[in-house]
Amino acid sequence: MREINHRPVIDYITERILTVTDREQFCIATSTDLSDDIIYKYCQENDLKCYRGSLTNVAGRFLEAAVENQWDYAVRINGDNFFVETNVLRLFLEKAQTGEYDFLSNTHNKTFPQGMSVEAVRTEFYQKAYLQFSEPEDFEHVTFFLHVNNIGKYFFYDNTTCPEATGLKFAIDEEKDFLLCKKLLSKMGDNYLGYNMKEILNLYKQIDHE
Repeated sequence: MREINHRPVIDYITERILTVTDREQFCIATSTDLSDDIIYKYCQENDLKCYRGSLTNVAGRFLEAAVENQWDYAVRINGDNFFVETNVLRLFLEKAQTGEYDFLSNTHNKTFPQGMSVEAVRTEFYQKAYLQFSEPEDFEHVTFFLHVNNIGKYFFYDNTTCPEATGLKFAIDEEKDFLLCKKLLSKMGDNYLGYNMKEILNLYKQIDHE
C-alpha cells in the first residue's frame, strides 16, 4: 500500500494485469489477518474480487481462491511484482486455453528478473499435488513442490530475447527496491503500461543506482 505519485503500489500492479484480462478473471488473494484489512478495503473501493485465507499457508490460500472462483486454471502473480511481464502473461493465458499443460512458469531456470514472475496451474492438478505438500516451503512458496518434483505436463518458459536482464531484481522487498521502481516509473511518463522487460532494462541502464 506504499504510495508512488499518490497511488499505492498494488494499484499499479492491478492496472498492469487488467491490460491483459478483465475484472471477472482477477482476484486479490490476501489473508484474514487484521494487518490485511487495508487490502480488503482497497478491493471493496475499487470493485475488485478479494479472497481472504491463511496468512502463513499461502499455497492453501491460492488454491482456495481458484476453487471459489471456479477457475480451470489459476495464474499466480506476486504482490511485490511491480512490473508484471504482460507478454508472458498473455502467452500463458493462450497456452492455458489449449488445456495441454498442468503447470506453466517463467521462473524455473531463473532467466527472468525477479519481479517479472508469472506462473499458471491447472486447478484440478494443483488440488491433487497439494495433498502431497509436507515441507514449510511447499506451503509458503506455492509452486515450490512443483518445481522440485517436475510432476505433470509442464511448460517452462525462458528469457532468450533479453539475456542481460537475467539476475536483475524488480520485485519490491526492501526500501532500495521501492526506490528503484519509483525511479523507473518516473522515466516512463504516461505510457508506463506499455513498457516490458526490454524497455525496462534500457531505462535501468540509464538511472543512478546509488
